[in-house]
Amino acid sequence: MARRSYHHGDLRNALLSKALELIEEEGPEAISLREVARQVGVNHRAAYRHFEDKRALTAAIAETGYAALADALESCWQQAQRKQPRARVEALMDRYLELAFEAPARYRVTFGNRVNEDGRFPELEAAAQRAFQVLVQAMGQLRPKAPLAETRDAVFALWSMAHGYLRLVWARRIRVKQQLQIKYFRALAAPFLDGWARP
Repeated sequence: MARRSYHHGDLRNALLSKALELIEEEGPEAISLREVARQVGVNHRAAYRHFEDKRALTAAIAETGYAALADALESCWQQAQRKQPRARVEALMDRYLELAFEAPARYRVTFGNRVNEDGRFPELEAAAQRAFQVLVQAMGQLRPKAPLAETRDAVFALWSMAHGYLRLVWARRIRVKQQLQIKYFRALAAPFLDGWARP
């Protein structure tokens, strides 16, 4: 592959895009900075100028995933502001699943093995907190008198349901037509939301 000239951060974005392609084809464990650089068509030393190691590359992919999720949830929250609390939560659930189905490789990295146990990537944590906070706000409106700790636990429970559902759909353990995938999750989550909304 011919060498290319990148300017103004284009190489960083090209490396991220190629890494996502490789993850989609071979899984998250298959990528390396050397291979990503080779696929892009640059010397691996150029890749190391943007990402110190594979963990830094993984963190950058996860950060873009959380940032995209946060942007989408914040936008969805604003658009649904005239809806009832239950409908707003469902709108957020729908958007979460839509993003996952639109970009499964990025989702798998974003919600894969935690890469920031040592606090090395604060921007990643900030993006994750943005997304989480929208969900906390939504679940809090559905049950306004609940203590914050309980609301956060409810968000974790709903998130766990969505994450497990996605993994089972992708593994074809749950077989549902593509056009019904989001609607079916609403039905699965309904008993939990009913219980949460009760005083």
